[in-house]
Amino acid sequence: MQGALRRLLQQAAAFAWQEFIALNWPAKAGDRDKPDPNQKFGTGSGPLVWETFRSKVEIFNLTKGVPPGYSPTAPYGYYNTPPAYFYAHELVPACQLQAEPAAPAWINLDETTQISLDQMFAGGPPIEEHDTGNTSPQLIRFAVKANHVEYEYVAEKQYYLSGSNSAKEKAATNNINAYAKTRPPVAPKPTFISFKPGTVEIKSAWRPLNAYDNPARFHVQTVRFYENKGPDNAPCYFEQKWGLIALHIIQKTPSAPAFIYATFEQADNIRQPNAAPVEDPDGNVINPPSDATPTTPALAYEDSPNAPKVTVTPKGAPFCTPQNNLYFKDNPNDAGLTGGGAICVNQRYEPIPPDVIAVNNAAHVAITGYDTANGIANSPWLYYKLVSV
Repeated sequence: MQGALRRLLQQAAAFAWQEFIALNWPAKAGDRDKPDPNQKFGTGSGPLVWETFRSKVEIFNLTKGVPPGYSPTAPYGYYNTPPAYFYAHELVPACQLQAEPAAPAWINLDETTQISLDQMFAGGPPIEEHDTGNTSPQLIRFAVKANHVEYEYVAEKQYYLSGSNSAKEKAATNNINAYAKTRPPVAPKPTFISFKPGTVEIKSAWRPLNAYDNPARFHVQTVRFYENKGPDNAPCYFEQKWGLIALHIIQKTPSAPAFIYATFEQADNIRQPNAAPVEDPDGNVINPPSDATPTTPALAYEDSPNAPKVTVTPKGAPFCTPQNNLYFKDNPNDAGLTGGGAICVNQRYEPIPPDVIAVNNAAHVAITGYDTANGIANSPWLYYKLVSV
């Protein structure tokens, strides 16, 4: 075994695709994290392997509660408890127009920003709110999940409790803070938090499909999303069929203790104003944007260990008027980095590397051959590409 650090980019990309295929295999009914050996890749209507991972609120309950199904006498055996999403000890109710489902959706979209920095939106014709209950139909929403290896570690250490309630977590946090202040860094002594090899975390991005989307090019699944439409504007949920637009996989292996990060995207995410995709499914640029800057308006980044900032350049440049573009805005809950207007995405700051494009092509050829051999038509996985690893 050469180990992760000795691998070439093409080998790392092949590993990322192996993760992608394994995690997107149809899941075994009633057994979270497990593939169904009796089903084929790209078939079935149930959840996929990674979709049965636990949502973060099923692992970490940062109140005085415990994760759903947890028992101090048998914490690990309850991993397969069906999904339940508690917030501040309460189950959020269905919105007025939402019928109560027989079981919660596996995809729990309880994040609406990119790590609190900004919100992302898809261009194109918006869907009417009165048809869906969605107050921001172009907003991209996110779900965060992790597998049983992480759940078992958190349950064993009781890290699901907040620091004020868990002496173990408090000690670990103090040791990590002390480690971060040492120059040069000195490895912390136990106790500290270090997930076990085999830990997998997933962040997925979803949105409703619109008039310019071809549903055959998307993995479509039932999602749960939240709106403040309950009594006194309290949160409530809707469940609908949405399209997967990005999948971020991180996995800890024995030779990659700082995790291997892999990001996949749906082929048509980056579009010109006329809706033409900028890249093909492998990642080649096929419709170069007329604006050579990665974003409109252009952005300048000023690095700083304490207060890095992003500004519009030149100062006072007008914000973009989105058409069919992917675009983003500052997180509305903070002062904002760029001024709050729309920033349209024209192309990537860093193109997909040629070695990754080559592996994407090889993976798509392999999926096509597999589908042909197994009589599978219109696999959406031909329209997802690795961006980098």
